[in-house]
Amino acid sequence: DPAQDQVEEQPDPGGRQQHGEHDDLEHLAVLAGHHAQDRQRRGGGGLIVGNLVGGKLADRNLIATVFGSLIALGVALVFTMPALQSQPAMVIAVGLIGAAGFATVAPLQMWVLSKAKGAGQSLASSFNIAAFNLGNAIGAWAGGVVIDHGAGLHVVPLVAALFPTAAIVVAFIATRIGNKRNVVVVAA
Repeated sequence: DPAQDQVEEQPDPGGRQQHGEHDDLEHLAVLAGHHAQDRQRRGGGGLIVGNLVGGKLADRNLIATVFGSLIALGVALVFTMPALQSQPAMVIAVGLIGAAGFATVAPLQMWVLSKAKGAGQSLASSFNIAAFNLGNAIGAWAGGVVIDHGAGLHVVPLVAALFPTAAIVVAFIATRIGNKRNVVVVAA
C-alpha cells in the first residue's frame, strides 16, 4: 500500500525513522530470528546457573556475594555494548546477564530474611520479590525511554548498568547502618 509506505518512511519528532531503523537487536548483533530459541535456552541456562551459584556463595559469605553479584551484573551489562556487534559475543552476553542477574536473587533474599524476624519473614520475602518485579518494570521503562529519545539500543546496556551501580550504593549504606546498629547493641 503506497500510503502505508509513506507513513513508514516519515521521520518521527525525534528525527529517527519510525520503521527501517537498523538499531535493533537482530541487526546490531546480526542475529537471525530462527536462532532465537537457542539464545533463550542459553539465557535460561544462565539464570539457573546464576541462581545456584549465588545461593552457594551466599551460604559462604552473604554480604560479599551481594556486592559481588551486583558488580558482576554491572560488568555483564556493560559487556553487552560491544557484544551487540557479534552473534557469538551476544550469546555469551545473554548468558552472563542471566547468570549475574539471578546470582543476586538468593543472597538478597537471604539478607532480607536474616533481617526479618518470626512472622515478619513472609511479609519481608513478599516485599523483596515485589521489589524485584518493580525493578524489572522500571528497567524496561528506562530502556524504552532511552530508545524513544533517540539514543538507540546500543546505549541501553550502559543505562541498565546504572541500576546495579545504584544497588551497590544502597547495599553499602545498608551495611553501614547495620554495622552501626550492631556497634550500639554491643556497646549497650
